[in-house]
Amino acid sequence: PSKTVAKVEGGWRVQLISTSKKETAEKAWTDISKKHKALLSDMSHDITTAQIAGKGTFYRLQAGHFTTRDQAKALCDKLSAQKQACVPVKQEK
Repeated sequence: PSKTVAKVEGGWRVQLISTSKKETAEKAWTDISKKHKALLSDMSHDITTAQIAGKGTFYRLQAGHFTTRDQAKALCDKLSAQKQACVPVKQEK
């Protein structure tokens, strides 16, 4: 079962993938969280949607909750070193 967290103003998350298929985003969490268990084991995740002009809806897999961008970036740096795409993102209100 997926864990979700309430969105907090000023919060940061890490975005792991963005895809045009919702199923891909949902399956990606299972794969990524297993592969990077040491870094992501206790982390919540969420799939947000974004409308991209000319391309349609994209599903973005985001994880964690961080108070600052630096905290999110620190995790992204560790994931990037393990060849996992990652970008810090500000939570939407």
